[in-house]
Amino acid sequence: MVWTDLVTAIVGYVAMGCAAGIMMLTGVLRSRLSMGASWVGIAYCAGSVVISFVSAALLVTMAVIQRDAAAMLRDDRSVQYVSPDWGQGLAPEMRTEISSMVARQQYVVTGVLGNHIDMSGRFRLYELTDEDQRARIAFVARVRLVERSAVVSVILALGVLLMPWVALVIGVYKRAGSLSRAMIGTPGRVPRSDVHVP
Repeated sequence: MVWTDLVTAIVGYVAMGCAAGIMMLTGVLRSRLSMGASWVGIAYCAGSVVISFVSAALLVTMAVIQRDAAAMLRDDRSVQYVSPDWGQGLAPEMRTEISSMVARQQYVVTGVLGNHIDMSGRFRLYELTDEDQRARIAFVARVRLVERSAVVSVILALGVLLMPWVALVIGVYKRAGSLSRAMIGTPGRVPRSDVHVP
């Protein structure tokens, strides 16, 4: 996963949350203002709830997958280590090359400098290169991105769930405000004094 994937997912789910909110607001206003058939407003509200719940479920599932992926990346139990008698049946060149790859992978995943077998068959500390250090930095950044993506997914799930209900409150409040203004009258209008009630 890269930053572009995370941004794309955020934009997509925010758009779905906004769509759910707009549908809920439209349904509430249609129902309370008696605009068209009542079942249309109810269908808008129901569709909004369905979209929000489905989106939230997908986001929670994504968060769980991202959390497990981050834990798997941080798990060093699958990392191999080079011992003094490692690869004794291999040719010296192959033994040095493969043991260096194992030591490099150990450093990238764990950050711990390991050992390898040199061309003379000696068991010695692996010498890091600039490429190894860049690989370690990239690996740590990737793990952190996956962890942050899981947190963002949970936050988005809560937002998508709340969006229709926020729209519902706004719709009810707007309707209540309209009724209050209609009962009180237009603000700033002075009643006529020349009207006599018999």
